[in-house]
Amino acid sequence: MGPYAVRRATAGEVSHWRAVRLAMLLDAPRAFSSTYAGTVGRSDDDLVARLETTWTWLAWEGDRPVGSVGMGTFEHLEAEDVALIGMWVAPPARGRGLGDLLVGTVLTEAAAQGFSRVVLDVAQENAAARALYDRHGFIATGRTWRHPEDGGIDEVEMARPVGRAHLPPASRE
Repeated sequence: MGPYAVRRATAGEVSHWRAVRLAMLLDAPRAFSSTYAGTVGRSDDDLVARLETTWTWLAWEGDRPVGSVGMGTFEHLEAEDVALIGMWVAPPARGRGLGDLLVGTVLTEAAAQGFSRVVLDVAQENAAARALYDRHGFIATGRTWRHPEDGGIDEVEMARPVGRAHLPPASRE
């Protein structure tokens, strides 16, 4: 694994988070519920508001952000559930354990915040992401839906319990 540091994003890092967000939307336009065109013109205040209403982490390799993951609560979730959202690793950092570190960050924070389950939606076509989530004990819940972007993307809901008994092994940095 590379020398990564994962830190909660702050309002002072909004320009870094914007750069990562735009890169992820260009790299995988079918993987997120936002679009590049809809995000590029958003103000820093809009982005800071999102950082203040969801947990968002940036992954750093030295002074360069190379990934991101988020965690949030939403109306459609049960009160004890939290969603893993916005998971992305820059292509040069893929295959080096950063995805595992980011997922582990969400699982650890979810447990610390007292949530009992982490849920996520992943594109049926995204085999690499599904394999990552499988490694971390996520299983398909049976709920699927069709995302309207790009002619329709089949999304699969996956979930896994959290808590002391379910925490992932400690990650090495």
